[in-house]
Amino acid sequence: MRVVYMNQKVINAIREYLKERKSDSPYLFPSEKSSTGMMHPSSINKVFKKYSDLITPHELRHHYATMLVSSGFSISEVAAQLGHTNVHTTLRYSHTDRNEIIKKIDCL
Repeated sequence: MRVVYMNQKVINAIREYLKERKSDSPYLFPSEKSSTGMMHPSSINKVFKKYSDLITPHELRHHYATMLVSSGFSISEVAAQLGHTNVHTTLRYSHTDRNEIIKKIDCL
């Protein structure tokens, strides 16, 4: 388990989802088929595949991490949000943006 910080928009959306959900499961996305009540990652992938060939849970995670980095979060903060124990894993999400480099150089 880890703490994941969310903004108020996400918190409100989850609250609305929980009001409509028909389950008392402690899991956000419960599975009626699983003996543990927890949705298996392959089931989550199937749901995504049903609606899109382009968007996957991994793509969303990658986009989230990239947005955190581009919004000014440090690599260690992004690593904490993603649950990475090794910051080097998180470095995959830091992309060099030519325009950002030029803007920073111009500020010197």
